[in-house]
Amino acid sequence: ASKANAGKAKLAADGSIENLGELAGRLFMDPGEDGMKMAWNFEMQNRGDAFTYRKYSPNVNPKNMSERLADQQYSEFYFVNRTELDPKPVLPKNKKGYRRGMFLHMYMPAEFINTRMYTLRYIDQKKEDDSYLWYSQFRRIRRMNTSQRTDAIDGSDLIYDDEYLWDGQLSRNTYA
Repeated sequence: ASKANAGKAKLAADGSIENLGELAGRLFMDPGEDGMKMAWNFEMQNRGDAFTYRKYSPNVNPKNMSERLADQQYSEFYFVNRTELDPKPVLPKNKKGYRRGMFLHMYMPAEFINTRMYTLRYIDQKKEDDSYLWYSQFRRIRRMNTSQRTDAIDGSDLIYDDEYLWDGQLSRNTYA
């Protein structure tokens, strides 16, 4: 997919890719010193068109000197930028312009048991993600505001955009 799409990416002045929904693979075979091109190559690395993994990690809160185990199952599904499963690179009938869907199910710590988060990212990089949280203890679905994606989670140093080192829209940062 990287070789087939080499040179086809149209990088706009604001750092977005104009034809993102039509491409797959690493977009820039030789990014040189261009930080934005390197960031797009990292963003487009293949983790699979659909996959699930389970992560166990400590949640350390230095303020109250506590440590708890976090157990989460994370799933992703790509509507575009597909490299492994047919149809490639785009699923047909994607009228809403989704790029990928992400689902997180929390099993631990105990106060977050069965909390779930669902996020939809759009092909249009100017549109912010749609994120929803199901808080099992409150029995409510809550839509997350875009600004909340950089809020600390449970008093830790983690934020919602921490997946893959940075999982927010690339246009929010400057890459030099």
